[in-house]
Amino acid sequence: MMKRITVEEFAKQVRNSPVDVEPNEYDGVAIQMAIASVSFDDEEGELTFYSRNASMTIKTDDIDSIEPINEECYFITLSGGMTLTVSKTPEIK
Repeated sequence: MMKRITVEEFAKQVRNSPVDVEPNEYDGVAIQMAIASVSFDDEEGELTFYSRNASMTIKTDDIDSIEPINEECYFITLSGGMTLTVSKTPEIK
């Protein structure tokens, strides 16, 4: 079993890094985001990914686990079983 971290720890680790978000598997609809920013609202209990033209907000109560794969990649598993891969966007040079 991989080490799990809290939503707050995750938000701190990716706070200043653009990230890419994509589902590992999906049924029906998939949302992919590139070069997204992350915000965490502890009072509202929400983790939000937002990019230039889209945003996705997840209630922290719906997050089952966050597992760092390495310093650049995380798996976020939602209570419904869906897993998102969140990876730091490689620098564009």
